[in-house]
Amino acid sequence: MSPASRRHHLGQHFLRHPGAIARIVAAAELSAADTVVEVGAGTGILTVPLARAAGRVLAVEVDRHLIPRLTERLAAEGLANVEVVERDILRFDFEEAAHAHGRFKVVGNLPYSVSTQVMFRLLAAKAHVPLAVLMFQREVADRISAPPGGKDYGIISVLIQQTALVERVMDLAEKHFQPPPKVKSAVLKLLFPLLPPVPVVGEAMFARVVKAAFGQRRKTLHNALRALGMPEGALAAGLEAAGIDPGLRAERLSVADFAGLTAELAARGLGAGQELGTESGTESGTE
Repeated sequence: MSPASRRHHLGQHFLRHPGAIARIVAAAELSAADTVVEVGAGTGILTVPLARAAGRVLAVEVDRHLIPRLTERLAAEGLANVEVVERDILRFDFEEAAHAHGRFKVVGNLPYSVSTQVMFRLLAAKAHVPLAVLMFQREVADRISAPPGGKDYGIISVLIQQTALVERVMDLAEKHFQPPPKVKSAVLKLLFPLLPPVPVVGEAMFARVVKAAFGQRRKTLHNALRALGMPEGALAAGLEAAGIDPGLRAERLSVADFAGLTAELAARGLGAGQELGTESGTESGTE
């Protein structure tokens, strides 16, 4: 298989725009005290400036055919603070990295086919990650950063904005990559403060309410939330106590509204219970 074919097979499109690379590195706010996990190191086009700005870089790359080019580039640049990790990012152990290196920042170009899965693995490890600067397919970036009220606002918007502050760094066109992807891209900066932007009574319970609310977007909140399995009276009382019109649809609620609703439903007997499907399935399916 040729290098180009392998890149296509793995969903890899390498950024070739020097100005964009500089902006990504600047957005990461790096110092010699920082460790960076780079997602999709490729041939090192971003690894080199990251290594010059940070104290240590864990360069994660799944394509073993690219590893020699990456290591050669690092050696030529005289950079000894990079550890090359040949691994699928979905199999990378964030907890193990934190145990070995302490808190770390995450920077890179997420494989677009699994970007949502990676994001939710990152959310699970957020106690170890103060900041991430990541590239997404533009439609996914739009959903992550979407405000309430529009078609882009959904499960992924609410769950990420509950725990992270999201800033759009820039949009990128296909021509900025080699090989050019068939989609446009965007870079987001996500800050994970120790205290989340919107506190919740329980993250699993909050996720359950959000997934139920968006599970059937065309239904009113009252009807969609029946999937939670609560008694009708308790569900109605929870909506009323939260000050939420049961006739609204999920996209009209802010993240804080969902947090308040979850608290009121919890007070009326809702438990964390069983998850209502997976986020990736919901986003690509019913949403």
